Amino acid sequence: MALRGQIMMIQFSRLAAVAVLPFFFACTSPKQEAPVAPSPVIERGAVVLYAVAERYFIKNDVQEVPLQLNTQAEFDAVFGAAPVMGADGRPTPIDFNNQRVLALAEPESAVETTILPVSLVRNEKGELVFTYQVQRGAAQSYTSRASLALILPKSVEGPVVLQRQ
Repeated sequence: MALRGQIMMIQFSRLAAVAVLPFFFACTSPKQEAPVAPSPVIERGAVVLYAVAERYFIKNDVQEVPLQLNTQAEFDAVFGAAPVMGADGRPTPIDFNNQRVLALAEPESAVETTILPVSLVRNEKGELVFTYQVQRGAAQSYTSRASLALILPKSVEGPVVLQRQ
């Protein structure tokens, strides 16, 4: 009888351990940090910090892409989310209460095209000068539209000047 009681106690403790384990793992979730922290007023001639919004595409019915998108509704009218599987597969989160987006797009092309950010600085006139490159690659059997979305703190204001290298 004592052996049977020990077996039951072992089975009960195993069952209790299995039942409790999910609660330990449910309480540990990875922290998601904002890609760009709000910054103080940027001095003239200073580099402006930004983050690139990953995993978004321009919707097919969008002809003209506005340079500045200040609300979620404006952003959603232009961009769609393009998540993929894996750890880095989610679109970059954007907090439109504290952030805004600068957007660029190239015309539709059957040539592989990538827009690369080079720099974002405030010039002597107080303008934000965004310098970028467009790289072209191999021919494709389909057309695509290259785009780039930069996430900036809303505190960084001023007219934006585009400078293509």
